[in-house]
Amino acid sequence: MASEEFQRFTSSFLGDPSEAARDGLDLLALRQLVGPERQQAEEILLQRLAAGDSRAAVGLGELGSQQAAATLKHFLQLSETGQPIGAGFLINIAVALWQIEQLPEALQRVAIILQQSPDATTRMEAAQALRKFASPAARQALHAALADEDGLVRYHAARSLLVLAGKLTNEFDMPPLALKMMSNNPADRQPAVAELSTLV
Repeated sequence: MASEEFQRFTSSFLGDPSEAARDGLDLLALRQLVGPERQQAEEILLQRLAAGDSRAAVGLGELGSQQAAATLKHFLQLSETGQPIGAGFLINIAVALWQIEQLPEALQRVAIILQQSPDATTRMEAAQALRKFASPAARQALHAALADEDGLVRYHAARSLLVLAGKLTNEFDMPPLALKMMSNNPADRQPAVAELSTLV
């Protein structure tokens, strides 16, 4: 009989995608899998990744799956040739490749999305993702995003910088420093930008 953790994993990663988007993936359940169940989960996720399931990329990154690296790189290369790969999927692929082998190209792709995407929601997702890249290049991209035209992008860039600085450990916290970045007045934001620059 499958463990409670495996049941939670299958419900989250194989169930209704809209529920996963609303509630977030159950990464804790995945991390708690051991032995044959962990191996089975990896095999399931590899199959789902080949079918283009964005959730699978997230899970395989969390598992540090070396077996997934070639397929993830294939998707990354496809995106570079202009193939229609969704920005959210591409961000998840890049994060997974960084978690597995710290591929520099993966970080570059997310930084480019943050800088160039015309869609504010996509830029926000990129800003959130960059908190998983412990690298000076990620911090540089996030600092640049503090000047983004969209308040939520600036807010999440600030939160990610605080995470990278070890100043934010609770994902539900709304730190005042990040909240200040949502002001439409650049003069109001400047003290927060200066403080963030001293932290990271």
